[in-house]
Amino acid sequence: MSTKQPLRVLFISHLANLQGGSQQSLLSLMRGLDRARIEPLVLVPREAELSATLRSEGIPYRVVPFRGWVNASRNPAGILYRAGMNAVGLARLRLMLRNTPLDAIYTNTLYSPIGALLARQLKLPHLWHAREFIHEDMHEDYDFGTTRSLSFAARNSALIVCNSGAIRQKLAAYMPDDKLSVIYNGILPEADLVSTPRSTRSDGDYLRLLNVGRISAAKNQADAVRALRFLLDAGIVARLRLVGKTDPQYGEELRALIADLQLGEYVDWQAFTDAIMPEYAQADVTLVCSRAEAFGRVAVEALASGCPVVAAHSGGLPEIITDGENGLLYAPGEPAELTAQITRLQQNTALYQQLSAAGLEAVRARFTVERYVEQVTQAIEQAVAPH
Repeated sequence: MSTKQPLRVLFISHLANLQGGSQQSLLSLMRGLDRARIEPLVLVPREAELSATLRSEGIPYRVVPFRGWVNASRNPAGILYRAGMNAVGLARLRLMLRNTPLDAIYTNTLYSPIGALLARQLKLPHLWHAREFIHEDMHEDYDFGTTRSLSFAARNSALIVCNSGAIRQKLAAYMPDDKLSVIYNGILPEADLVSTPRSTRSDGDYLRLLNVGRISAAKNQADAVRALRFLLDAGIVARLRLVGKTDPQYGEELRALIADLQLGEYVDWQAFTDAIMPEYAQADVTLVCSRAEAFGRVAVEALASGCPVVAAHSGGLPEIITDGENGLLYAPGEPAELTAQITRLQQNTALYQQLSAAGLEAVRARFTVERYVEQVTQAIEQAVAPH
């Protein structure tokens, strides 16, 4: 009686660190895979936090330097350099894997083409996970242009997995619809979700507002800062906590805004931390102000902790937050509207309880790691089946 062998899959990470939703989602996937179905091998561009974590958890990986194919600058010298690095990396990768049988290759973001190039050379099915708005969020562009690059992606992938309907809609303008599938990220195992919703905000003497994510123009923390000023002017005592790595230029602009609005004593600034869930546990309301969020991991993390969310009506966030049901939405760039939504939560205990409970249910139904891992596993199995 034959026993079905697990599929051997090379997972490609474009980053070596863990500071980002794409990396956290990849790590959740590696931890949750059923080794009887998928046998993973991870490619990283250098030794750093991700490889150290993989090594400590017994997840096999290889290191080969390579580059992306997107950049803020279209300098021809930079484009040639990145293409050359990828050509060298591809040759080294083929040599490294010459005695390693593979059934498929899975690239974790659109940032790098090396997985698709390798899959084409080895005649293997390739899956690409689209997790970001290259232009709107990252403010970068493809080295070889959007149309040409995404056409290449479509031709050299069995499937392109999108982490939101917003990403799928964006890509559908450049490739056949049957190449695209939506799989929402899984944020926490079901067992790690808060068991009971919050009955009210904390008993502290001020409203605790939280914003998590890279301090950058795309994440638009200025809306939260301006809303804080409006709240204080209305007699609502509040504090804002910002948690994330800071883009230097935007950080300077934001600090200047805080100073201009005389908010220095009301804003706490915390660098990126791996221990993020305690931040949500201590907050009363989580604010997600991004102008073009591909998915919205922070929103789901907050919901999973029972913390109500006020999020920008942009990108994939409306797919997570249904206004008035499991969270509240506002128009990005309209801090007065953000203020009004925060005030609703501050004044309406019944609404606060409702959103906390409904948010937890939404995570259980749609955003657990178990659901995410199973859907990705099925996508890989379906891509390999014709081969």
